[in-house]
Amino acid sequence: MNSRLPMHQKLEIMVSACADKHFIHWQQAESLIQVEFSSLLLMIQWLNDMKRQSEMTTEQARIHIDIQKNTMRNRLMALPNIPLVEIEQMMNTGIDSIRKELYQEMDWLII
Repeated sequence: MNSRLPMHQKLEIMVSACADKHFIHWQQAESLIQVEFSSLLLMIQWLNDMKRQSEMTTEQARIHIDIQKNTMRNRLMALPNIPLVEIEQMMNTGIDSIRKELYQEMDWLII
């Protein structure tokens, strides 16, 4: 990724965006969602590298992202007593917080 922001800063932005929303179960989910966001960022970096080397199409990359998001959702659902709607809101908040940055860095829309 021709990154303007290092991955750890993107992760901090994602986590901060969620913390700022004051989700009811944020403290319970924070450590696991950090791991999941980190995994997502690594996947995005890999996909971008593959696409730039013409080893993957945009459509294939989007399928990988869908798989990654489903995996994130399933892992986060393992946390007790957190509604799926809140898990979705946390995921979307984190992703939305870096969406513009990713597009500017990659010059194509991945997520």
